[in-house]
Amino acid sequence: MDLKQLEYFVRVAELGSFTRAAIELDVAQPALSRQVRLLEVELRQTLLVRNGRGAVPTEAGKLLLDHGRGILHRWSGHGRISGGCAAACRAAWRSACRAAWHAC
Repeated sequence: MDLKQLEYFVRVAELGSFTRAAIELDVAQPALSRQVRLLEVELRQTLLVRNGRGAVPTEAGKLLLDHGRGILHRWSGHGRISGGCAAACRAAWRSACRAAWHAC
């Protein structure tokens, strides 16, 4: 898990648009989309529902958005989450997803 991917996901989810997030982050929109998709593949979860009007976080995406903001805050200044930390983040995120799923 790359902090850049997480930052990109958080901005898209907050703004509801890949286009607006790309402008704000000063990156090409296809590169932004690719990084978010790689994060989804790594986590094996669809995080955003993409439609003609933008992008809306799924339930899993809402959980990652909440946790992602905290992760970005704690890890600011580092370039990458180490393998052990990435695994721990994924495990915590999956646990939160399971808990949210069972609460419904």
